[in-house]
Amino acid sequence: MHSKPQWLRAKAPTGEVFNETLNIVKLHNLHTVCEEAACPNIGECWNKRHATVMILGSVCTRACAFCNVATGIPDKLDPHEPENLAKAIKKLNLKHVVITSVDRDDLPDGGANQFIQCIEEIRKITSETTIEILTPDFLNKKGAFEAIAVASPDVYNHNIETVPRLYAKIRPRARYFHSLYLLKMVKQINPKVFTKSGLMVGLGETKEEILQVMDDLRSAEVDFITIGQYLQPTPKHAKLDRYVTPEEFEHYKYVAYSKGFLVVASSPLTRSSYHAEEDFNRLKACRVERLYVMSTIKIKKKSQLVKEVFDSVANRYDTMNDIMSLGMHRLWKDKMVNSVHFTKNSEVLDVAGGTGDIAIRIVRKEPSAKVTVCDINQNMLSRGRDKAINSNQINFDWVCASAESLPFEDSEFDYCTIAFGIRNVSDRKKALNEAHRVLKPHGKFICLEFAPMHYQNEIFTKLYDLYSFKVIPKIGSIVAKDKSSYEYLVKSIREFPTQAEFKMEIEEAGFKNVEFHNMSYGIVALHIGTK
Repeated sequence: MHSKPQWLRAKAPTGEVFNETLNIVKLHNLHTVCEEAACPNIGECWNKRHATVMILGSVCTRACAFCNVATGIPDKLDPHEPENLAKAIKKLNLKHVVITSVDRDDLPDGGANQFIQCIEEIRKITSETTIEILTPDFLNKKGAFEAIAVASPDVYNHNIETVPRLYAKIRPRARYFHSLYLLKMVKQINPKVFTKSGLMVGLGETKEEILQVMDDLRSAEVDFITIGQYLQPTPKHAKLDRYVTPEEFEHYKYVAYSKGFLVVASSPLTRSSYHAEEDFNRLKACRVERLYVMSTIKIKKKSQLVKEVFDSVANRYDTMNDIMSLGMHRLWKDKMVNSVHFTKNSEVLDVAGGTGDIAIRIVRKEPSAKVTVCDINQNMLSRGRDKAINSNQINFDWVCASAESLPFEDSEFDYCTIAFGIRNVSDRKKALNEAHRVLKPHGKFICLEFAPMHYQNEIFTKLYDLYSFKVIPKIGSIVAKDKSSYEYLVKSIREFPTQAEFKMEIEEAGFKNVEFHNMSYGIVALHIGTK
């Protein structure tokens, strides 16, 4: 066996907290992988009250060439183990616990139900403790890891251990691609669960093989990878090929982050549960940051896309509306305006009203109304202004602004209307909040929008889809010379929430007495709410 380099030398475990942790573990008859696998980090971890508990006994049914856990015929399951574990966690005041196990090929479910009972018992006794599990592969145990995923641990860890070429030698009873499948399926079953996997280096693998494992794990959507030095437990175990230098571990960390892992732990002493609590907090923070960045990018992309779409179709927008809806959009807009009693001298804000259709209808119904037309697209506003002048309506205010950031005072308007525009805003929640802000108390929000047609019969839906996805883009190509913009407009309808779902969104923005009315068998819906 090779002598250890300086960077692998760990201090002997001592200290008051270490001894206290040891006593609690023994008192509750618990096994820990820290002891069973002779982990070099036991002193550091136990002095921080970090322990990885091993359930299902201390005897494994497999004999992996790298592992120091005893192999043989396991003991019977301890029915009190989940309860004892939960009590010990509470006594240790653990904020984060890692639970692992030996392989139990002798059990019908491989021990999956014991994992589930432990998760449930911990949440019953100490609900604030976050739970990380490190499971075997449950090979040929149908439904086992799936059931654990449904139980929703905070982190599901399953170690890939080594590169596929070395499996026959290092993990002879395991299957590399089954382990990848397990990790991928856990993420699909419960996307909220963080997934984690680790491998050892120094067994004779090549750099290229390690990078391939990283790619495979990212394909399985694994969030967190750990990379640590293999240490040969005894002369009987797999031979150590070499000690990997700290500089190489740093390089692997850099590469792993570049491949998209949320968190990477890569160092000579890294083990699956080393610094688990700190790493879990990093995972949560990284997920929030990534979701924020992705959301911001998505919003910016949609804002730019919508601007480009309406820049492209502005000159033929009214013509296309007539052709696409067979003139029905005029009737829908009439019904929208006629459904509201506009008071004399009322202040009305028409959002996304660039072409002036709604504004013109409002002043025809109530000539004393003062209407401000707001649209993010200047080309659409120019078209609307020309139309208003041709209709002898010259008293409108025309404002180029986003629905998500309205340049008006709080409580300025009596009515806020938006027709066929809310589905095109990048942040619908923000737009609804803005509409609520600029309305006076008891002001009305009136929204006309296409509905996604979830509730129509199958034949009607198929005909409607055929017309939407095949005919409308073709018409757009011929009349407006722009097929892609009308493909976007059709897709935006399908992605819009149902009438009931949108009603809830309006209510969440603070509106009361929200109701909706379907038009043309639910192709279009009118939503009205009161501030």
